[in-house]
Amino acid sequence: MDLFKHYSYNPFIDSSTNYIDNIIDYKHYKKIYFDIKFFIKNVNHDIKNNFFKDDFFYLENEFKLIPTKRIVTNLFIKLITLQKIKLKHLNENIQIKCSHQELEYYNKGYSGFNPNRYANQYAWIAEKIGEPFTIKKKIKKKHHYFHKTNTKNQFLRIADIKYSNIFYELFIKLGNSSSDKNIFLFSKNSIVKEIIVELRKKGIGVYEIKNELHKVYYSSNYKQENIDKKIFKLVFDICKSHSKKIQEKYNLETKFICSFCEIISEIATYYIKHLNIVKHKLRESVYKLRSKIDFPICLSSGLFGGFGLAVSDALLFNNIEIFSSEHGLTAGNSIDPDESSDENEAKTSNYLFCYNYASKKLYDSYKNTKLKTFVVGAPTNTKKIKFKLIQRFINRLRLNVRKSPIIFYVSHNLQLNTEKYYPYTKSNPIIFKDELKLLKSLSKVNKDVYFKLYPTEQYLIEKLPVIKEFIKKLKNLFLIESQEDFRYIRTLSDIIITQSSESTLEWCIGLDVPLILLNSDYYEPLRNEKVKKIFRDCFFVFNYDNIGWEKKLIDFLNKPYSEIMMLWNKKLKYRKKYDNEHFLSLNKDPGKIGSNHIINYISTIK
Repeated sequence: MDLFKHYSYNPFIDSSTNYIDNIIDYKHYKKIYFDIKFFIKNVNHDIKNNFFKDDFFYLENEFKLIPTKRIVTNLFIKLITLQKIKLKHLNENIQIKCSHQELEYYNKGYSGFNPNRYANQYAWIAEKIGEPFTIKKKIKKKHHYFHKTNTKNQFLRIADIKYSNIFYELFIKLGNSSSDKNIFLFSKNSIVKEIIVELRKKGIGVYEIKNELHKVYYSSNYKQENIDKKIFKLVFDICKSHSKKIQEKYNLETKFICSFCEIISEIATYYIKHLNIVKHKLRESVYKLRSKIDFPICLSSGLFGGFGLAVSDALLFNNIEIFSSEHGLTAGNSIDPDESSDENEAKTSNYLFCYNYASKKLYDSYKNTKLKTFVVGAPTNTKKIKFKLIQRFINRLRLNVRKSPIIFYVSHNLQLNTEKYYPYTKSNPIIFKDELKLLKSLSKVNKDVYFKLYPTEQYLIEKLPVIKEFIKKLKNLFLIESQEDFRYIRTLSDIIITQSSESTLEWCIGLDVPLILLNSDYYEPLRNEKVKKIFRDCFFVFNYDNIGWEKKLIDFLNKPYSEIMMLWNKKLKYRKKYDNEHFLSLNKDPGKIGSNHIINYISTIK
């Protein structure tokens, strides 16, 4: 049996029948996730005691080498899927055909937990299981992923930058980078850039260390195929001993659970080995770089993955305090960050700059007892639009928009592959089906609808041509094919529709036009009933789990624009009320507030 002919692997089809990712009902993801979370917690505990007990610096009470949300849960769901298929097709040889990119399970030279974005995890597991599965390579398919979200329009690019940041960048380019006093800089996001400018005004500069430490981290020629057998055996025994409960619960054959444990053990072994190789080198590098700065501080947009964990150890070993900045409007609003303490900025920070008090409260509840949080607000460019009317004119002209008002649908229906995060998600064909259902509904609205897909690719199968073919039959729909970030074209909008309470939402809120949020209890849902009510008070919320949501949405959008604006303006008092608690903190200047906290810390240093 050809597996992917019988059970389609293509997520971009208008059908939910015989799709391999639908064999496990997405409503069971949550239960599966928490079973795996308990398993990984025990594995991490034993890994720490065996390999990092006495000589590794981390901030959380619980050592988390292996995160739960992505690769581990992904692999386990595919594992139980394959066993279901085997039991249904007894005595059949099951062939899995994949291209060479899909069989490259790791990124070249990577030492961590994110596999190659195109990796076929069904093949990864089946290859370990063996009979009845066999792997066959298809003809090599060349595919290069380009993720360039900057706009080509120079005016729009400049307009997105805070004036003081422009002058600072010009200042640096003219060779004026020196400062009387310096701190480390690891990485930048919008808030960090604003903080840097304000620090520079106060006579404090930054010394960038990411590139230097990156070279050290990857200086080892340690390759994945050179697995340390001793470490692997110990980790495998740890995984196997803690897997008994999930093996029994899901009635897994021994060779199936062993294949799962083997993959987790391989990844962990690479990670353990690499961290131990580079640990002292990184510590020594930071020690030498210490002479470049005057204050023991490192400013960062976050330290993530294996590299981030290793860098944080080197910084903490050298008594460097880590100041990080939150990314996106998610924590405190979405339920996902509740399960993300092993994958976000809080894991590797002494101090964390937050958008609002809801995110601060959430981060304060994490098991990093050494973490201190400060509310500084969202980046200025999300909440203040310079030359708004000019930007709108340029965007309408270059995208040939002739009518008003228009609806802008910013899609966040993501068909993630190896980076799919759990537990609050749906299977990829269901997510795609939801997308098509929404587009079909929007075609029935009496206003033009422009929409943009999220700029990511994780399959060798292209989504764009399928979408283009689908909308040919529909009216009033216009696809923006550019990868450029929504921030540059948001002024086009008179009404905005989106699905997620993540970073896209902040750009939507900052525009201050009627905002429609499509919410689901099974796909990146809002955090709790309190947050749901706040969002209903502030915006227009439609739950697409409910029967008849399409008609309600169409009826609302068919209202005269003046009526929609009247309803929107009535909600203004709520947006003001909850802004500092849940949204952008419009009254706060993140650069000034963040820099003041760093200055205050410096004043305590003896």
